Amino acid sequence: MWRAGWTHACATPDQVEKITRDQFKFPNARNIVAALDKSYGTGTFFRRLHVRVWTPLNSYTHSGKFQLGSRFTGSDLEPSYSDDEKIMAVNGTLIAAAMTAILVLKAHGRMDDAARVEAILGRIDKAPAPIT
Repeated sequence: MWRAGWTHACATPDQVEKITRDQFKFPNARNIVAALDKSYGTGTFFRRLHVRVWTPLNSYTHSGKFQLGSRFTGSDLEPSYSDDEKIMAVNGTLIAAAMTAILVLKAHGRMDDAARVEAILGRIDKAPAPIT
């Protein structure tokens, strides 16, 4: 999602061509979110979100403690997601969908609609940080 936003808002035509051929190395995530905040005029929204979700996302993605720990219940191999983890997953999905909607709306010049989605997302953004 962040790379798609960066591609739309920041990439040059030459970079877009390389991206379509899978011959482009994207900037690191910190630089991408900073560029998104600047390009989309979102203050520090993407940078703050990055700080909140990066460690848990990597732990789930790269065989970290969250991924491994959620695969066992005691000594049995069965899922063991806490209510907080389920809420975090639902909120994360909602945030990703809303952010994608904002990027698409802004790309098509629908700033008022994007602002409405941002207002909704702002209420979610004030929720407690995920467990790390």
